[in-house]
Amino acid sequence: MAPTQVVVLELLKTLPYKTYEFNVFTDNLFTKSRLFCQLRDLGISACGTARADVIKPYFGSVYKTWKPEWGTLWSCEHKHVKDNIPSNGVLISLWQDNAIVRLATTIHQGTEWVIQERKKPSGSATKDLIVRAPFEAFPAYKAPKPTQTGRKTKEYVHTQPLPIPQMVDDYNHFMNGVDIADQLRAMFTTEQQTSRTWMPLFYYLLDTAICNAYILSEHYRKSKANYKYIRGTHQAFRENLIDELLTHYKIMPARVYTNPRHLPVSRLDRPIDLHAKKKASYPGLCHFCRFSKDMLNVRLRHISGIGDGIKVRSTRILCNHCSIYLCANCFFPFHQFNSVL
Repeated sequence: MAPTQVVVLELLKTLPYKTYEFNVFTDNLFTKSRLFCQLRDLGISACGTARADVIKPYFGSVYKTWKPEWGTLWSCEHKHVKDNIPSNGVLISLWQDNAIVRLATTIHQGTEWVIQERKKPSGSATKDLIVRAPFEAFPAYKAPKPTQTGRKTKEYVHTQPLPIPQMVDDYNHFMNGVDIADQLRAMFTTEQQTSRTWMPLFYYLLDTAICNAYILSEHYRKSKANYKYIRGTHQAFRENLIDELLTHYKIMPARVYTNPRHLPVSRLDRPIDLHAKKKASYPGLCHFCRFSKDMLNVRLRHISGIGDGIKVRSTRILCNHCSIYLCANCFFPFHQFNSVL
């Protein structure tokens, strides 16, 4: 069994299959007779579309040249032997729709049919002519409808109840959940272009978590007695989520005084208790260290290398009143410095 099918098998083994019954629906990438047989031994039923390599041992390659009527169904059972005892295997089926649909299932017997509304194709291609046949054999018309000129015309019904296999109907119904999940992730994705190999996985998990939270919120909203249909709930949920996340996010104060040759006048505001230390979210360079080094280089620039002796320190201390970075050594001298250089 290929690694692709092994992943599915190992994931399904994590389910409480000994306590509950599970039906799994797979895409044609994962559908293999051997995988379905092993799942059936575990008590897990499976159904899914199949690729040509799954169908070929039972129907060969001639089925591609068949031209049957719409709704024709062929089935063949893949026998499964466990402990030298034959058991129920996998039902391999071909069903004629617009094109031939390949299916494999351990849920259905191949004799179950349901009535569903089918749309009449409007094209004239060969595949469309096959589907148009049951509509033309059993035509259904609406009541005559007057036009603007007063004449009455017959309007053809473009949908009609037709029988389809139960396995096809179940697959269309339950695989729809995967398509909806992909659609929800694609509408408002957080994925960005990156060169790190692990980042796409992080973005995928983040989008999945947000979509799951949205689905849970919709279930809760629909369970209320005063529920009514609201359009655009997904976008509204995303906007509310962003607002809630940013509500508790503290934005770092803007650095007003970026020129190290000037000191803010607010440093001399009194009382001195007004200037309190505050821990910043990000480190920055001490403003007074930069001021001292720059002024020393300006005044003594004729002496080579004098300014290199002063080290500009990195700090996380902010003055609550002045909104600038100050290291521990410069915090009190800065607020007492009264010279104009």
